[in-house]
Amino acid sequence: MKKYDSALTKRVVETGVALDYFNGVRHGPLLLPDNIVCFSHRHVASLHAAHHCRFMLLQNTRGDGIVCVDANMFPLPESHAMLIFPFQAHYYPAVDDASGWLFTSFEISEYSHLEKLRNRVIKSSARSASLTRRLLRIYNGEGTDESSGNRLSLYTGLLLEQYMASARKLRPDKLATTEFSAHQQTMRKLQRLIFQHVGEPVSITDLAAELSLSESHLRLLFRSEFHTSLGYYIRDVKMTRACHLLATRNGTVTAIADACGYETVYSFSRAFKTHYGISPREYRKNGFVES
Repeated sequence: MKKYDSALTKRVVETGVALDYFNGVRHGPLLLPDNIVCFSHRHVASLHAAHHCRFMLLQNTRGDGIVCVDANMFPLPESHAMLIFPFQAHYYPAVDDASGWLFTSFEISEYSHLEKLRNRVIKSSARSASLTRRLLRIYNGEGTDESSGNRLSLYTGLLLEQYMASARKLRPDKLATTEFSAHQQTMRKLQRLIFQHVGEPVSITDLAAELSLSESHLRLLFRSEFHTSLGYYIRDVKMTRACHLLATRNGTVTAIADACGYETVYSFSRAFKTHYGISPREYRKNGFVES
């Protein structure tokens, strides 16, 4: 005869009779992730700058890394996670092998409840690891019935809830920390300068002078850390800001060009189309650009 779970039986007995058989616990608005994409990528230097309204849950299951999000640089140790919000420019410097990093990209219609995860590095728990394994089993094809999409959405939602529960318990002295190298410290200062002046024309010569470096040395140092050119990074930061403004504001394209540091709407539109392959007006109409 099968032995029943005594702990479960105890819970059943404790539950007792219902005080009201017609009115129970009601849920609030059910806000679940949708259009979920999971992937891993050995080299993440080329995965950067959100330009559409999607979230990216980044879970590091192996090795240590660094994530640059907007003007900040965050350590991402093994067994930690971070949620990147729509239109946050993000880069992954100095990561030689990111094959143990899981990227889960998704959309959600309303996300004010997720704000406590913004710019936070959260340690993964046994519970979040278990939920991630179940999520990947479904995503990778073990669940191919009609309900697999629903279950994928539910598990992603539960995973986010688990990270929010961990964030609520996180004490300041338990935040992920790391010692940044001298070069990385310089990159942190550079990031802040670029974002401080994102609404102005940005000269690499002026940035180098602010950091007491030669322009050529700054360019070489940036490429060694970010695996891309400093000029491209500056344009990408401006273009990400432009996407955000085009998607969320009603201002004219001329006003948005000015807010992104372009002297004319023509130079802004040309830069935007060169970067993304479509014009700012097409982006505003369609709501996204191809990655």
